[in-house]
Amino acid sequence: MSSLLLYGLEIDDLADLAGDFNATKFEENEQWILRQWRRYADVLGFRRALDRHLQRKSPRKRMVNADALQAFKQWHRQQSHDGRDPELARVRAGALKHLRKLSPSNLWLPAIDSADLPESACYTPYDLRGEAVSGDPLVRVLGMRPAVQPRKRVFRPDVTASFYHEQDPRRPPEGCSYLVKLSLGTFPYVYGRQLAQPPGMQWAPTGNFDPAAIAMRFAASMWSQTGNLSQDARVVAKQYQHFRRWTAKALDRHTRDARDPKTGKLKRAIPRVVDARGSLNAKGYTLVLKAFAAFFAARRAYLRSPRTFTPATYRAIRQNPDPLLRDALGMSES
Repeated sequence: MSSLLLYGLEIDDLADLAGDFNATKFEENEQWILRQWRRYADVLGFRRALDRHLQRKSPRKRMVNADALQAFKQWHRQQSHDGRDPELARVRAGALKHLRKLSPSNLWLPAIDSADLPESACYTPYDLRGEAVSGDPLVRVLGMRPAVQPRKRVFRPDVTASFYHEQDPRRPPEGCSYLVKLSLGTFPYVYGRQLAQPPGMQWAPTGNFDPAAIAMRFAASMWSQTGNLSQDARVVAKQYQHFRRWTAKALDRHTRDARDPKTGKLKRAIPRVVDARGSLNAKGYTLVLKAFAAFFAARRAYLRSPRTFTPATYRAIRQNPDPLLRDALGMSES
C-alpha cells in the first residue's frame, strides 16, 4: 500500500503528475529536483537564465537546489519592479525569516498573527519617511518629516474565502493587526484569490534584502529530503483538497471538460477565469497543481528510502507534529 493513502485516496494519483524517482540514487534525486526547477522556470520566465547558470557548473560540483536558487535570485534582481522600497524589502524579508522560526513544520501554509512578527509585519513607506520628499524646501532645510506616518502591511491579509481556504473566522484585519497567511509551498502564488498573476514575483529585492528569494528557497526546500519530511503533510493535503474542490467548480462552470477529473490536469488551453473565490489562468493553476504534486511525489520517494536518512532528517521527523509520517515509517510515538 502506498504511504500516501494515509493522506487521501487521490493523493497517489496527484503525486504521479510530478513523476517518481529513486531517492537512494543521488543523481536521480538531483535530476528530479532539476525538473521541478525547470517547471518553475518555464512558467516564470527564467529558463534561459537557469540553464545558462547550470551550464557553468561542473556536474560533479553542482547542487541543484542551491545553484538553481542562485540563478533565480540573479534573474529576479534584473527584472523591473514597481515601487522598490528598501524598508518594505527589509521588513518583508525579516518577517519571512522569523516566520520560519515560528512555524518550522508548516512552511507550506503558515498563519501567524502579525504581532508575533518583527515590527508587526508593517513598514513606513519611503515617501513618508522624509528621505524621499526633498522637493519640499522645509524638508531640505530643516529635515522635517511628515506629521503623520501611516504604516502599511508588508503582506496582504488573505483571510477571505479563496481557492486555498475558507474565510477566516477571526476579527477583520485592522491596521497593523492582521493575520499573515501565505501559501509559501505554492510560491509565487501565495494568495488564494490570485492564481492569474503571481503576487510573490512583485516582492522586489533591495540591497541585501530579497524576500522573493527567501520564499522561493522555502518552496524548493519541499523537494529535499529533510525539508520535505519536516513538513506536516496533513496541512498540504487539506489545502490541496480544498484547492481541487473549488478550482474544479470554477473550471467546470467556465470551461467545461477542460480538466482531467481524476488528477485535475488541464487537457487544453483555457482563458482567464474569474470566479467568486478568485481568478486563475492556465499557468497559475498548473504551477500550483504541480507544486502539490511535487510535494507528495517527494514525500512518497523519501518514505521508501529510510536508509538514506541523515541525523538532521530524523530530528525533523521527530519534531514534526504529523503522526501519519511516523506511522508510515513504523516509528513509535513514545
